[in-house]
Amino acid sequence: MEENQGAQELEPIRNEIEETASSAEAIADKEPARAESPATTQMPGWLKPVLAVNAVLLLALIAFAVWYFMKGDKGGSSYPIVQKPSVMGVKIAYINNDTLTENYELVKEARRMLEDKKNRMEREIKAEQAALENEYRVWEKDVKEAKLSELYLRKAQEELMKKEQALYRKSQEYTELLAQEEIDRNKVFIDSVLNYLDRFNEVNNYDFILNYASGATLLLANDTFDITNVVLQGLNEEWFKAYPKK
Repeated sequence: MEENQGAQELEPIRNEIEETASSAEAIADKEPARAESPATTQMPGWLKPVLAVNAVLLLALIAFAVWYFMKGDKGGSSYPIVQKPSVMGVKIAYINNDTLTENYELVKEARRMLEDKKNRMEREIKAEQAALENEYRVWEKDVKEAKLSELYLRKAQEELMKKEQALYRKSQEYTELLAQEEIDRNKVFIDSVLNYLDRFNEVNNYDFILNYASGATLLLANDTFDITNVVLQGLNEEWFKAYPKK
């Protein structure tokens, strides 16, 4: 009975996520229609589909974060009650950030999408670089054979240099796009964890929940205060509710 009620509560959230993704796809479909505006005409043509795809992928993660902030505790959710050790009456716990980032499904999915996009961009750049190198070889052959006029060869060289500079700019822009997406992904990750901990702590009432990670300020922690697995399980349960395995 409780499972049916939980499924009914999640249905509007799923619909909302699907509508958000559909809206992003619709925006991507309409992108060419805005090509006449002054702002768009200054944008390289190859960059438009990349930005459109970025929007769709990022909205998928943002939709999950929105679901976190809007759902709240509607009575159907329950959070594990953890036995709370205390120091002089102060209730303290910590979360191992390294474990969380390695095993949280939201992070794993975002990492997979980012890696796929990076690989696609690298293949594209390498293919264009190989084509440009081939054009250079043809030009060098023409220079050695001296069958074409000097004017033609000079203009051909200038065109090759322009292509080389454009390819370099494209590579730099791809790098910046990936870096920005990494920042956006981390923001969604942090927001989702903090939001879950707010609701989790309504039941457990910790005074402090610390972040423990390699190289962080907290250098050593007693496992007694570790609630990583409990929080990780709760985060992944909510992820699979929002995005069930198919």
